[in-house]
Amino acid sequence: MTHFEIRKRADRRTKPFVWTQPWQRRFPTASADGGEWRMVLLPDEGEDMWHTYNILMEGDRLRATTIRKVQLASVTGSSTSSRIRTTITIQVEGITFDTGACMLRVKGRNVEENQHIKMGAYHTVDLELNRKFTIFKERWDSVTIDRVETACDPAAHADLAAVVMQEGLAFVCLITSAMTVDRAKIVYNIPKKGKADDTQRKKAIIKYYDQVMTAILRHLNFEVVKAVVIASPGFVKDQFFDHLMKSALQTDNKLLLDNKSKFVLVHSSSGFKHSLRAHRGLRRERRSKDHLDPLHHSDEDLLRHHRLPRQEILEPCEELEPFIGRPTQRPHAIPTHSS
Repeated sequence: MTHFEIRKRADRRTKPFVWTQPWQRRFPTASADGGEWRMVLLPDEGEDMWHTYNILMEGDRLRATTIRKVQLASVTGSSTSSRIRTTITIQVEGITFDTGACMLRVKGRNVEENQHIKMGAYHTVDLELNRKFTIFKERWDSVTIDRVETACDPAAHADLAAVVMQEGLAFVCLITSAMTVDRAKIVYNIPKKGKADDTQRKKAIIKYYDQVMTAILRHLNFEVVKAVVIASPGFVKDQFFDHLMKSALQTDNKLLLDNKSKFVLVHSSSGFKHSLRAHRGLRRERRSKDHLDPLHHSDEDLLRHHRLPRQEILEPCEELEPFIGRPTQRPHAIPTHSS
């Protein structure tokens, strides 16, 4: 997710805030005269919609573009209906998360003058990927701000990575608390077996392994990642891992050598990402990290799972206490996968 700005609604400047203190990177300088704060966001991954679902609350205001069916009257007195795109600001009354379409449907009343929509009229706004929207809140608590930071930099919080592969195909992924985030896809043409001279095939396999290794080094932060699952059918994973370690020894790559123990080799039915979903070893890995699937559990479930009091988790930052409130309990139902 791209985070554009957080600022007072009364502030009409177009120049973004310049953050100087560490905590101001999480929340800009506030004044004590009250007012409403806004955040402009652009979701670019499926996981961002889950984060938006948890950020947006009933009572907040949402501004976004939408499609509205309107009646247009002609000079002769006849009327025709037309679908137009317009920008609307609604007071949020309900939110539905369609996990199949990866979309949020936000219902509420129009609270700002609009040429095509009357004040107080109900409307449902669809929030989709790669469409910017603005959230207005009177108070932003520390949990909400943390979630925005997580959405804007999933790699900084994903402590589990996976490389799922088969000959000529590999995916490098980060597994976050909400879903799997793609980081690289490697496709390489490898000649089939059976020819008398396998020299070209062996060279192609080495180049394929080198590309996967490059993707691992480029996209995985080993200071954050605690485990890297390498999954494949057959012996592809074993052969790749041997190549990975031999290359690390030859080039004296201390990053790979020092983190050798983090690699876990498991069997998968194919080199496609969906083969990880049913893998017991990966599920055990997730359970060992005390993770619950947030797509099926609320924040309250997660707190009960960890046996931690809510106030211990949801304590606001000391620097922000004059400007933010205590976090509120999520009023919305937890989404379920579409049938």
